[in-house]
Order: sequence, then structure tokens, then C-alpha cells
Amino acid sequence: MAELQFNSANVEPQQSFDPIPKGWYDLMIEQVELKPTKAGTGSYLSLQLKVQGGEFNNRTVFDMITYSNPNAQAVEIGHRKLSALCRAVGIVELKSTDMLENRIVAGKVGIKVDKTGEYDPSNDVREYKSAAAATAPVTGNVASNTQTAANAVAGASAASAGAAPGEEDDADAPWNQ
Repeated sequence: MAELQFNSANVEPQQSFDPIPKGWYDLMIEQVELKPTKAGTGSYLSLQLKVQGGEFNNRTVFDMITYSNPNAQAVEIGHRKLSALCRAVGIVELKSTDMLENRIVAGKVGIKVDKTGEYDPSNDVREYKSAAAATAPVTGNVASNTQTAANAVAGASAASAGAAPGEEDDADAPWNQ
């Protein structure tokens, strides 16, 4: 028998990995990395974003944006999405992934279903637009930033698209087929 020194009252329990409902959320861009594709023929931006405020506060959502690829259409789609993200946070010329980090953006979160059944459903971000909060990088105390961001964008999620999380008006959208 091994002796342990662990008090569960001092540690937050693990969060669910189930996808959050579809809808518009205010998201803090926590981490952005440029990664090579599995085939090694292109690259993509890997984003880690954290929900700010509401029922799903502090839940993490991931996104991938194609940056380079032999398929010109994939590049065009990726660059359009990256353009929307940059414009949403007030960046005209993106010179480093660091420029995107610690900024708040409104993101339309969707649920991606693996058609092979190999992976569980997961969230992705379908669209980006400007959040009501300032787009300057948030610095300093993370706990106070989260509260400040939540206060700054109170009601912005509902006003962003006129729908609460999980209440979508895109029932006929291609990703719901």
C-alpha cells in the first residue's frame, strides 16, 4: 500500500470533454502555433481558445486554420478564416502568431462529428467576428482578466448573433447535414 498526501478539496475536478452547444461565444485566444500538416506538405495554425463568461466559462475550444497547402482551395478557405480572425481583433498585418494571443474574439462554435466513428464529437470554430471587449492583448492577472473580459462583454454573446448558445438559426447549414 502506498501512502498519499492529496486533498481533493484543493483541486478543481476534471471538466467534461463533451462539446459545448453550438452558438456564439466570447473566446480568449490563449495559444496559437504554426504546425506542419501530417503529410508534411503544408502548415496550419492550431488555436487554443477559452470561453469567457456564461455557463461554459473557462471551457477550452480548439480550432485549426489552413495556412499553406498544395490544394489552392484549402489555402483560400484558410486565409479567409484567418482574415476574419485578424480583422476581429484589429490586426491588419499578422507577422507573428504571438500577435493573436491573449485577445478576445467572438467565435461561432460548431460541433464536428467524425464520420468514421473513430473519434467522439468535438467543437470547432466556424466563424470569427469582433467581440464587444477591447481587442488589445489582455495582460496581468489572468483571474482579473477573465472577470474584466466577462464584465466588458456582458450580454455581447446574445447581442452578437441574436441567439443564445445552443440556439442556432443555421439548421440548414452544410455542417449540420
